[in-house]
Amino acid sequence: MGDNKRKNMSEIFDPIKDFFTIRKAKEKLLFYVVPVLLGMLSMVLFIFIHGNDAFNLKSFTNEFVDQLITMLTLFVSFTMAYLSIIVSSCSKNIDNLKSTKRKKDCTLYQVLVSEITYNLLIEILFLLVTIVEKFILCVSNPIACKIMLSVDITLFVHVLFIMMIIVKDIYFSFWKSE
Repeated sequence: MGDNKRKNMSEIFDPIKDFFTIRKAKEKLLFYVVPVLLGMLSMVLFIFIHGNDAFNLKSFTNEFVDQLITMLTLFVSFTMAYLSIIVSSCSKNIDNLKSTKRKKDCTLYQVLVSEITYNLLIEILFLLVTIVEKFILCVSNPIACKIMLSVDITLFVHVLFIMMIIVKDIYFSFWKSE
């Protein structure tokens, strides 16, 4: 019974594995390398550029994390709505997506559901990270704030890129393509 529970828990990450499997190399570059580069650039800027005397890094980080929590909560809601629309839709366009094969033995419908599910999972994990950051901020130093801001920027850019792809795919899923 213990193995069953471990298997069920590991299935939570299947959408991430599936998402990686169906992505092209160019897409992986956009989704992962660009956000990491922006996060690293932000870290360099945080190290070398200092705010004026009135700037309080810890207060800024706290407010930024508060804003992220609010935005991520909205993102999770919208992503759940996208997923509900796609899964429950009975349109001709969705039927076409379900029957149109793509490389790696996936239908376009599976690709779209994979993207949305992956994004939802990343948004939820990111939301958990930001909630933990709220507690870390109580005992953190300026270096920890800079690291948190850089990680948050990296994850936020990643989520935004995935969301843009999902919006594009949903748009073309319902656009009459004749």
